[in-house]
Amino acid sequence: MKRRRLFAWGRSVSMFTRHVKDASAQPGYAYPMETMGKRIRTLREAKGLTQIELAKICGISREALSQWESDTTENPKLEPLIRLYHALGTTPEYLLWGPDAPALPPEVAGRRPR
Repeated sequence: MKRRRLFAWGRSVSMFTRHVKDASAQPGYAYPMETMGKRIRTLREAKGLTQIELAKICGISREALSQWESDTTENPKLEPLIRLYHALGTTPEYLLWGPDAPALPPEVAGRRPR
């Protein structure tokens, strides 16, 4: 069976040649996804808080906060998360979805958790 050759830039290129097989996306095409953990860490550092200080405010251990920041916790408890929103001066929508958070309905938009 003959290998099919593709022509690129005036030369014959096989799909098995190194420069095709090991090709990667150009920088600028794929953007790294900002996670909830990265947003928590960025806001914490902007407030000048250490992990220990923020963990005390939220009522959790430093290890738990570290897991939140490294995105290894799947289901953080609601009460500490509410304290985290207030301590960092942000909204749940921003932490969960980032700057492209979906808009809230007008009847819910003005409410804050108790």
